[in-house]
Amino acid sequence: MPGRGVGVQFEAIEDLVVVVARGLVGVAAEVIGVGPLEADVAAAGLVQERVVTDIVERHPVVSDAIDASAYSLLVSTPGTLVRAHITNRESAMPYTISKVDVWTRAIDDRAGSLAATLEPLADAGVDLAFLIARRRTLVPGKGVVFLGGITTAKGAKAAAAAEFEKAKDIIGLRVEGPNKPGDAHRVVRILGDAGISLRGLSASVIGKKYVLILGFDSAADADKATRLLRSAGK
Repeated sequence: MPGRGVGVQFEAIEDLVVVVARGLVGVAAEVIGVGPLEADVAAAGLVQERVVTDIVERHPVVSDAIDASAYSLLVSTPGTLVRAHITNRESAMPYTISKVDVWTRAIDDRAGSLAATLEPLADAGVDLAFLIARRRTLVPGKGVVFLGGITTAKGAKAAAAAEFEKAKDIIGLRVEGPNKPGDAHRVVRILGDAGISLRGLSASVIGKKYVLILGFDSAADADKATRLLRSAGK
C-alpha cells in the first residue's frame, strides 16, 4: 500500500481493507458502504501489527480524500477493521458547495415588517442565496432575519442601509445535491462523526435537487466540513 505524505493511497481493487477509528465507523458506513472484516483472530492480529502500527501510529492523521482509486479515512487512533467492496459501493452523491456570508438583523414582529426590511435589497437588485426569518419566542414582539448572497459593494451598501450586519460568529455553507431520501441524515452524520457541531441548518427540495444551508461557529469548522462533503461526493 504506497503512502504519500500523511495519507495512504490504495490502488483500485475488488476488496479493500481500511483502518477506521472507532468513532468514525459511522462515517465509513455512510461514505463507502463498509461492513465488518470477516477474518480469524490470527489474521486480524497480523493485519493490526503490520498495518495499524506501520500506518496509523506513524501517521496519526490519514487524508480524508476518498475516490474510486484512492480511499483514505480520517484516523486518529488504531481502531476497527472494515472491508469495502469497491465494485458494489453505493454511488456517490456529488455536492456543489459554496461559502456564503451571513447577514442578520432584528425586526419587529408585526405584519409588513419583513417586507419593509427587504425592500432596500430588492430595489438594489440583490439576488439572495437564502433567507430565513422567524419569531424570537423568548423576546415578545421581536423577530430575527438571516440572509446570504450579498457579494457586491452595492449589495453590502443596501444591506447596511436596511440595518443588516454581517455576522462575525456565523460561517455559512450552501450545499446543493441530488435529492435522495436520507441524504440530509448522511450529511449531518458525516459532520457529527467528525466532531463538527452545527450552529444551524435549513433544507429545502427543488425538483430533483435539494439545498442545505449550514451554519458553523468558525471558519475552520466550515472548511473541514467542505473537505469532508466534497470527498463524500466523489
